[in-house]
Amino acid sequence: MKKNTDVNESRIFFLDFFRFLAMVFVIVLHVYVPVEFELKMGYPFYIAMCIPIFMISTGFNLSLSDDRKYDTNNNFKNYIKARIHHRSVWQRIKRIVIPFLPLFAIFLFFLLKKQSFASFSEFIKYLVFTGWGPGSYYIPALIQIYLIWPLLHYFSNRSIQLTFIFTLVFTTIFEILINIKIFPEIYYRYYIHRHLPFILCGVLFQHWYTKEDFILNPSFKKFKKRFGILAISFILGLTHIIKNQYMGIKPLIFYNWRASAVPTLLYIFPVLVFCAMIIRHQCMKIPRILKTCIVNISKASFHIYLFQMFYYCLPVSQIGENIYVKILRNLIICIVGGFLYYLIGNKISNLLKRRKIS
Repeated sequence: MKKNTDVNESRIFFLDFFRFLAMVFVIVLHVYVPVEFELKMGYPFYIAMCIPIFMISTGFNLSLSDDRKYDTNNNFKNYIKARIHHRSVWQRIKRIVIPFLPLFAIFLFFLLKKQSFASFSEFIKYLVFTGWGPGSYYIPALIQIYLIWPLLHYFSNRSIQLTFIFTLVFTTIFEILINIKIFPEIYYRYYIHRHLPFILCGVLFQHWYTKEDFILNPSFKKFKKRFGILAISFILGLTHIIKNQYMGIKPLIFYNWRASAVPTLLYIFPVLVFCAMIIRHQCMKIPRILKTCIVNISKASFHIYLFQMFYYCLPVSQIGENIYVKILRNLIICIVGGFLYYLIGNKISNLLKRRKIS
């Protein structure tokens, strides 16, 4: 398999750029503004796409990493044995839980000082159903994705088309069951079914990039065919967003969390593919200092996400009358604070490793 990289030998720049954008979008999304302002500024077309972009990038990264480590041509039993031997799932979960816990502990300290609870169960319900605290629903969702990922990786490498169709059918059935109240809607944000098609599109994206070389060197025949499919997909996705967000037409299914529901994949996936092709071929024209900033923020994106979720629990995060000043202030605070948290975490991790070796 080819290893196509942009900035250096170990990173793909357009992926860093996507994660950078998603991080900026999620910080802006959490600034309270009137709905009229969101629609006027076109939030549904880019700001609301933060989680879809994260999920597609996650699918790309997971697939790229595991294609190098595990042979899906093995039978399923040997494949799972190899994963158990490397403890791959636990290692990934550990990488998100460790930076999450310190901020969550600080959050709980302030929460318990500010508010009293009649019982422990009431306290747990408050945490679960309000979605407060660093991580919110994203941490439980990410853990579930890591748990199910070995299955997705194995079967998507056997047949990405069949795996995607099966996942889409499963997701649609699950949505219908939620709509008819078989599964409680109150837990909706914790169900990972809505993220799985985005993850698999990330896998497809990675296959196009590394195995078929479509992003780097698209042949005329391949480009012509895929351009048509992606263009139709984009138009359908764009129409869906306009109907839902601007015309108020409610879909029969996928109406929970409509701004980033599965149909928006039709819009955001072609956008990311075309952006990747442009960035890849124009990468050398981007100033090196700007590239370095984007890559560093991308590396720290998870820590920045945790920090901004913690920050938005504080009343100070929404102080201010001028929307633009408030957005700019929160962007600076969250990115700088999250990046410092990332550096501190790395420093502590390196010290512990040295102590363990010695």
